[in-house]
Amino acid sequence: MFRADSSQKYYIYIGLLPSTMPVKKKSTSSLKDLQKEGAALKERGQWEAASNKFSKLIKGAREKKDVALFLDAAIGYGDCETRRGNFRVAVETFLEALKAAETFGDSLKKAAVLRGLGYVHWRKGDMSMAIEYYNMALEILASNKDQALLGKIHIDIGNIYTAVLDARNAEAQYNRGIDILRELDGDGAKFDMGRAYNNLCSLNMDLGHFARAIEFAEKGIGISKEINDANSLMWPLLNIAESYTHLNENEKAKGYLDECMGLIKLTDDKVALTAVLRVYAVIHFKDGRKDKAKEYFMKSLDIGRDLEIPEVLAYTLKEYGIFLCETGKTDEGVKMLKELVGIYTDFKSAHLEEAKKLYDKYSG
Repeated sequence: MFRADSSQKYYIYIGLLPSTMPVKKKSTSSLKDLQKEGAALKERGQWEAASNKFSKLIKGAREKKDVALFLDAAIGYGDCETRRGNFRVAVETFLEALKAAETFGDSLKKAAVLRGLGYVHWRKGDMSMAIEYYNMALEILASNKDQALLGKIHIDIGNIYTAVLDARNAEAQYNRGIDILRELDGDGAKFDMGRAYNNLCSLNMDLGHFARAIEFAEKGIGISKEINDANSLMWPLLNIAESYTHLNENEKAKGYLDECMGLIKLTDDKVALTAVLRVYAVIHFKDGRKDKAKEYFMKSLDIGRDLEIPEVLAYTLKEYGIFLCETGKTDEGVKMLKELVGIYTDFKSAHLEEAKKLYDKYSG
């Protein structure tokens, strides 16, 4: 389990110049422009470009000793690095922001930072640390109401319950988040509602309820199109495509997947890319195009290993392992299924027993 020391300073990641060097001060207006540009890029899912803007903004905020601006920039930077799979950098940035928020006495910013820490630990597969940070954020929000942030956190906690296949609590958290956000105005609230519906889709996919999963994904698509958000639209399209592969409707699946791949070209979401490549591989396998399936599986696996996101890697290991075993490469496939069991064991995944059964089936 990774725990960074919050007392350290991580200037190498945020570009702080040594104090002995002359510094050209950025004007307030240029910093505000950076903030707007970073937020706009982040909204479009262009994580690397947004991260670069927030990194420059952090540097400018330090030069002006503007703690409020630093906190906004650090939260944006940490979120982007989380999305890019750079978890160590994200955790380090959030921990420094947490210390700044405590020193500055900004409880709502502290709650937002804690939410960021919860989210990055969820993406890392560290559920116990994730729920710990989310609960700390909820304690703050009990007396300092921020309904938009509260809705986000309930959706995030729903993701924790989904990860352990606790459907009742997951649905309760998602629906609570939707109820809170439904009372709010603006595209931001709608974006998070769409996220909740897509996560309800993912939950039902995990449970094998693919027709119901498609219904939730269609609600997410409707919201994403209403607010014209390409990044949020990718995920329900991907989930519908994968659901249709399970229903053996490959042509329908491919249509949604093609649309999703077109959107990925507009973003910097490598997590989505590795998932889309995996589903393409499954479709090719089902259609008898084994060479093409292997090509896509290998691409998905390479990106998954680079990202170092166990959950994402596990999905590819499972499907690729089955493919190899079913096409006569049993030793290689069993090796991948063994790695899958190891990942699920380390993270106490609800999918562990399923993975063990697959391993036993093909290892003989």
